[in-house]
Formats: sequence, C-alpha cells, structure tokens
Amino acid sequence: MTYLSPVGRLGQPERHLLLPRGPQQSLELTRKETTPGNSILEEAAPESSAAKTNQKRRRNQHRHQQRRARRHQHHRPEDASKLQKLYGRYPRKALRKVLGEESPYYSGGRDRLQQYVAATYHDMNVNRDNVAEARRLFDGCQWEHPDGEETLLLQSPPSADEILRRLKRTVNTSPGMDGIKWRHLKAVDRTGILLYTVLSAVHDLGIPPSLRKSRTVMIHKKSDTDDPSNFRLIKAR
Repeated sequence: MTYLSPVGRLGQPERHLLLPRGPQQSLELTRKETTPGNSILEEAAPESSAAKTNQKRRRNQHRHQQRRARRHQHHRPEDASKLQKLYGRYPRKALRKVLGEESPYYSGGRDRLQQYVAATYHDMNVNRDNVAEARRLFDGCQWEHPDGEETLLLQSPPSADEILRRLKRTVNTSPGMDGIKWRHLKAVDRTGILLYTVLSAVHDLGIPPSLRKSRTVMIHKKSDTDDPSNFRLIKAR
C-alpha cells in the first residue's frame, strides 16, 4: 500500500509504504525523496508487549471494580420501598441512613449522667448580682409595651387557623410520652379543631400532670461518647 503526502521535509513529496508483517503488526517504511538516487528508510517502533500487558491488566482491574460496585449497590425492591416510606415520614433520618451517619449512643453510665444533670440544671443558688445585671440589660433595650388589644391577643389561646398553619409546616420529630407524632395529628385533625379544644382547656385550667412528664433524648454533638457534655439534651413531652 502506497500513498503520497504533498510536501516532504525538504520541500519534496514523500512516499509512505505500509508492508504487512503479521496478523496484527505492520512495518511502516518512509521513503523521502530528497535527491535523485538517495533515500532514507525509517521503521516505526512497535508497541512493547509489557505496555500491552499493563494496559490489559488496568482494563481488567477497572471492570472488576465496576462489578464490585454494582454488587454492593444492589438493593431489593422492598428495601427501596421502605426507604421511600421513611423519607416521606422522616426526611432527615432517611438522609442519614443513606449517608451512613448514624448518631452514636451515650456510653458514660447512669451515675455520671445523673451527676452532670444535677450540677447543670438543679443549682438552686441564684446570684442576685446576676439577676440585677440581667434586669439592667433588659431595661436598656427599651422594649415597647403592648397595648390592650395586643395583650389580649397574646393572652388568648391560638386559633384553629394558627394551629392548622403550624401543622402544615411541622416536621415529624420524635414523639413524647404518649407516642403521638405530628403525622398522627395531621391525619386526624385536618382542620385544627381538635388541638384548639385541647389547648384552650390547658389555657383555662392549667397544664395537667400528665403533660408535665417528659422523656429526655440525648443527641451526640462531638468528641467522646462517655462525656454527657458532648450531647444535646432534648425533652420530648
């Protein structure tokens, strides 16, 4: 096989010869017509067998990694359905499950936790100087006192419309001692009348003893799990 290129190295045409050398290799001979009776033959170096072996090894390794990734990413249809339901109820929890960010539990023991809670929340000694300083800062803010209409509005229980708007924006967080979640309230109280009746009774009669009990949930923030100060304590009523 022979083909000509327009201009050679010295401004003269070149002729390239491709001669068969085997089933997969060929010998390229370049004849450059520089002067009459003078020619230069150059042989292109074939690709080494070591380079081909390395290229084949990398290709096989890449295919093996792809097969492993597909095998680990394989999920059953029921698992995908459970994850979709979990996202509909608890979007943040579903996201943490997908990313593998499960919050660790407290491991410091009951006695250490009781000592921490007693030292943090059960201190009954009130510093009068701190109270006076807080009052001075509060008075310096020059708060505007509400008028009669605003005071009446603030002292009245929330209306059914306010409760309904709030229910639409709530996230399905952890339930209290009764086990009732926000999604339960949204399902049975689509107009807000039920919660309005309950909150109005609490406003007029006071908070019942059953609502004064709560369950404390510990959410890990940082560092060691045996230190109670590394957790955020949240009370769910």
